[in-house]
Amino acid sequence: MATGENTWFVVMVSITTLVSQVMCDGPVYRVTTILHEPYLVGISPMKGFIPDLLDEMSAISNATFVVNHVADYKFGTKNPAGDWIGMIGELTSNTSDIAAAALTLTVERQRAVHFSHPFQENSLKILVKKPSMDILSKLMNDDAALFFKPLSAGVWISVIAGFAVVCIVLYIIGRYSPIQEKLSEGGVTWAMCVTCGIASLQGMRNMPASFSGQILVSCSLLFTLLLVSMYSASLVGFVSAQNNNGKLPFRTFRDLVEQREYQYGTFGGGSTYKFFTESKGKTEMKIGAYLRLNPNNVVANTQAGVERVRNGKYAFIMESGSAEYMASKSCDLMVVGNPIRETTYNFACRQNTNICDQLNIAILQLKMNGKMDELKRKWWSGPCGFPETNSMDSSDSGTSLGTPIDLKRFTFPLIIFVLGVVLSVVMLLIEIYLPKFAGQLHVKRTSDDTLFAGQMHT
Repeated sequence: MATGENTWFVVMVSITTLVSQVMCDGPVYRVTTILHEPYLVGISPMKGFIPDLLDEMSAISNATFVVNHVADYKFGTKNPAGDWIGMIGELTSNTSDIAAAALTLTVERQRAVHFSHPFQENSLKILVKKPSMDILSKLMNDDAALFFKPLSAGVWISVIAGFAVVCIVLYIIGRYSPIQEKLSEGGVTWAMCVTCGIASLQGMRNMPASFSGQILVSCSLLFTLLLVSMYSASLVGFVSAQNNNGKLPFRTFRDLVEQREYQYGTFGGGSTYKFFTESKGKTEMKIGAYLRLNPNNVVANTQAGVERVRNGKYAFIMESGSAEYMASKSCDLMVVGNPIRETTYNFACRQNTNICDQLNIAILQLKMNGKMDELKRKWWSGPCGFPETNSMDSSDSGTSLGTPIDLKRFTFPLIIFVLGVVLSVVMLLIEIYLPKFAGQLHVKRTSDDTLFAGQMHT
């Protein structure tokens, strides 16, 4: 039955190729590919990064690509008898001319087929579900200091000292301001109550009546409002940073093999599994041994691995291109891990042909004119953004999230506060000495008028 199905598949491919040759002037190539998002997301019609890339290459090379899905749904490995199966098998058996997919170049495959120039660079990364924990849970667990982290120590000292200065100046205003004295308001208790009202942004029953007190309260309220706004924004950054990595027991492959909280696995029918089971690196050997001892963690396809990740407590080791695509589509997923086994994706071609030489020209031209990057942005941009902003391994992630506000960034609120204190003190001096000066001026003026009237009388 299996032989009959393969024969029917070969006949259909041959018929499609003959029809294409009759209708087109350029060369016609039989292309085998495999369903693997986002490289191929649909079979009928063919849709994805690879079909779009082949369309662009067709326009450059004047070739026609007849695309069909690989019959056995495999990338390319050897069976127990030592024969190639999957897309590589179709090339060695002359069923197809080109294998267009996320094919990794390996030494064993290079001996069997030709490879083109790379159309994409990749490495192995870890796809994992984002830990979810709200602020209350963090406080109830082990991160009570979270609420102090948004501001640096210098800013906290400045804030505490600032409110102490407000309380002292308010006490001085209440005691020495003639306007405030008339209302019989003042003293330490009154100054502390007004200061607490300012710090909590709450209304105050006994607001200062003097101009100096009103200036101080207004500037202090503006200072507090800026403080709360900056603190809230910084706190969101710290919470986001901790949600991303604070409760995840691993960030690298070495961390992954040393922890016991998460199970991990990979796809069992490709080069990734083979890499770990044959590698001589210390961490890679541990992962390979774990995969052999836990065959249930080795999944049949990428989709099965992603589903296990969504169920939680499972980390899926996969190639970075696919991992970043999944994280861009599902905001509950993220990509971690130091890059290992940095390789490339290439087209594979039948041996003893110059097909890959023709493909190389088209690939180089698409890279130089920016079309390759445009296609990647098209297929890797999802609801959660482009993968460059999604990965936790970004070099600037530590600066964008979880950075406390220092005195340099807190300069403007401090200027507002100092200006308010200075203006209130100046206004207090005016309130104290202006009436005295005005009274002295009035007395002098009255005496001058009396003296002038006496002279006129004489």
